[in-house]
Amino acid sequence: MYGGWAAFVNSDHGAAMAWRAGLGQGSYAFVSTWLVTAMARGALQRLGATPAGLVLSFLASFAVMLSFPLLIHAVLGTIDVWEAIAPGLVWGSGYIAFVLWLDYRGRRD
Repeated sequence: MYGGWAAFVNSDHGAAMAWRAGLGQGSYAFVSTWLVTAMARGALQRLGATPAGLVLSFLASFAVMLSFPLLIHAVLGTIDVWEAIAPGLVWGSGYIAFVLWLDYRGRRD
């Protein structure tokens, strides 16, 4: 889904750019769900189930979730990077918040 979106928003720049952006974003989206989830849960475990630990875990996970696609698209030379990664950032942020909230509640009880 995210790869298709990245390809679509970069299709104005030619088929090669659309394919590179789509494959880059799609590959990242596949791997990032596992990576960011593990990172978020590990950070909360290390920082503790406190409100501050919850916020810091979210911010650290968001930074990772943002930096990887920026790096991938920089290497690929994607032109419309922010448009390509926006859906993943929006949905990914919600996903991270949900996972952390569940872990936070589970650790406090």
